[in-house]
Amino acid sequence: MRRALTRVLVGTIVTLIVGVWGCAVAAAQANLPDWQKFEGKWILDREKSSENAGGPEQDEVLQITYTEPQLRIEKSQTRKNETRSATLVLFTDKRGELNKPFPFEAQREIRSTTIYEKEELIRNYTMENVAKGGRPQEIPAREVYRLSKDGMTLTIVDDMLVPPEMNMFSARRQIMSKRVYRRGK
Repeated sequence: MRRALTRVLVGTIVTLIVGVWGCAVAAAQANLPDWQKFEGKWILDREKSSENAGGPEQDEVLQITYTEPQLRIEKSQTRKNETRSATLVLFTDKRGELNKPFPFEAQREIRSTTIYEKEELIRNYTMENVAKGGRPQEIPAREVYRLSKDGMTLTIVDDMLVPPEMNMFSARRQIMSKRVYRRGK
């Protein structure tokens, strides 16, 4: 009798532990971001983008693909029948990345870390720049990728905080650009 009761108790405890663990795993997976929402072809909408996003004669297309844990953004810009392209690779497991910055600077590489927070993909990075005759300055920056509720518009906001000694042309310390893309076919 005692053995049977012990077996029932052990069985019940094991069942409870497995059940609680299963619920915890399901809850954790439910909170994972859906990176596939960003996948697809995106075409720059110059009218909705800020004035420094692209140029009046420039077309820009993003092709975003996701294969765990890599989010790959292939960017092509076409101006006067000349197309340039570059690929940005972001890792969704927070390991960090090393990419050449847009617009296609071959000499520089930028380290970044990508996170997903409050329905936004956020890429934090630091650029190093040198003012004429000055010492190297680090410029903290972030790129925020945000999808519209219907998933048809992708907005990318680039935000940099420029040190005062590097602001030769403007009194603004914060430089922000907004690129708005519509989903392509």
